[in-house]
Amino acid sequence: MYAPTGSEELFMKRTALVTLAAVVLTLGPRLAGAQMAACAGDAERLCHGMRPGGGRIIGCLRGNAASLTPGCRAALGISETAPAPTERSARGGGAAREACRPDVMRLCRSAMPDRAKIKSCLQAHAADLSDACKTAIIAHGK
Repeated sequence: MYAPTGSEELFMKRTALVTLAAVVLTLGPRLAGAQMAACAGDAERLCHGMRPGGGRIIGCLRGNAASLTPGCRAALGISETAPAPTERSARGGGAAREACRPDVMRLCRSAMPDRAKIKSCLQAHAADLSDACKTAIIAHGK
């Protein structure tokens, strides 16, 4: 039985990794395009004026999961039985965290992962926060 040498095995692993990366890079934009096609109306309604890029619109949509149309929920992989925003708030602000994630990444990356520093940073940049983040913070009561 043939056993590959160390260099042949390394070559095979690298080839498999490059192939996997090519598949991900090829399918990734299509998946995002399909999500945006299914969620275009929701994005306009819930995330109006938000600058695209950096996952901001997807974060906004996920932060407003309770208000999404069924097609958009399905495209984003959000179950119909997802907890309501008030339930999430009681468990630690999941809706606010999701809605504000793009703002944290854009404005407060250096404060991560310290929650107190992130909160202070978001307060300092209140005027620069997305509408979705502001709304989620108000709804969460923080």
